[in-house]
Amino acid sequence: VCPFNNPDRCAPPDAELQTPLPWQNMLLSDAIVMDEGGFMRMFPASALRRVTRNGIRLGAITVAGNLRAENCRASIEQCLSDADAQIVERAKWALEKMSAK
Repeated sequence: VCPFNNPDRCAPPDAELQTPLPWQNMLLSDAIVMDEGGFMRMFPASALRRVTRNGIRLGAITVAGNLRAENCRASIEQCLSDADAQIVERAKWALEKMSAK
C-alpha cells in the first residue's frame, strides 16, 4: 500500500474553497437575462470575467436551445429585443430549435 494515498496524510480543505460562490446556484434562465450589475456581483474576481457577460449569455442561450429547455423560453424571448445583434440572433436560433421536435 502506498503511504502517499493514506487519507490521514491529506490536508483539510481550505476554508476559502468551502464557501459556495454566488454563480454556483445560478439558473440557466437567470444567466440568459443577466444584466451588467448581476454579472459584476456574480463574478467579482473570477476568470469567468474574461468570457464577458455576453459570452456567458450566448453560451446559456445555446445550452437552452440544445436542451429545448421550455423553462427558459421566456428568458430567451426577452433576448429578442436585446441591443446586441449576436444575442438576438442566438435567441432566434434557440427558439427555432425549441420549436422543432
